[in-house]
Amino acid sequence: MSSLCSVWNHLYSRLGAGSLPPVSQEEMMSILGFHPPFGEIRWGPFTGNTTLIRWFHAINKHFGVTGKGYYMYKAHGYGRTVGLNSNEGKTRLKEALLNPCAGVLYHCKNHYMVPIGFKDEPKAQVDAYAQTVSEADVDTHIIIGEVSRGKHSPMHVVKWDNIATDIECQAPYFFNIRQKEKGVQKREKCRRPGGNLHCLICFRSDMVEENLEMFEEGNGAEEEEEQSSGDEKAMASSPANAE
Repeated sequence: MSSLCSVWNHLYSRLGAGSLPPVSQEEMMSILGFHPPFGEIRWGPFTGNTTLIRWFHAINKHFGVTGKGYYMYKAHGYGRTVGLNSNEGKTRLKEALLNPCAGVLYHCKNHYMVPIGFKDEPKAQVDAYAQTVSEADVDTHIIIGEVSRGKHSPMHVVKWDNIATDIECQAPYFFNIRQKEKGVQKREKCRRPGGNLHCLICFRSDMVEENLEMFEEGNGAEEEEEQSSGDEKAMASSPANAE
């Protein structure tokens, strides 16, 4: 919820590119029908990618604004961006980060974070001061805002290649972007091999969703993720892992 609140305020409030008063996450949770104490809510068992898109539209409806939420880059499972490779995903993310009418959520292991910028670093030292360097000769680093409960630094700077590794893993294999040193890992138990919830979700204030009925409460077509990744959801729902 913290990540979605950050993106929404960036798009629609005076904190970012909008004109509305800023909205706190507590107010957003109340709008969505949740009740205090908010700190005791365990989001993992019922929050998924499509849930966040549905909540985005519900908040927009409450404040009388429009927008669109969609999968920007997802390699496997429900909502996958068919035909999109990691380089194209990187290009889409960089374009969105330069667009004041766009905000992005990164679904990583048991968590959502907010990409907020990027930098391209030449691979060769001799190109450090070059006026132009080709895309093939740079490493792209994504700057990501952290919204967890103080367990991590407020920002992460990670190579795009690490993000691509995370998103392109298939269960039972996974990559934890906040524990990169562990490399690609394997779960001991896996209910549905081949899937992966992790992705980039883009929210736009300059586009309008024409099929809002897809995101109505109780739509049977949504939240395939909740059913397909019980292993990760079970971990996320425990107090030790909830963020």
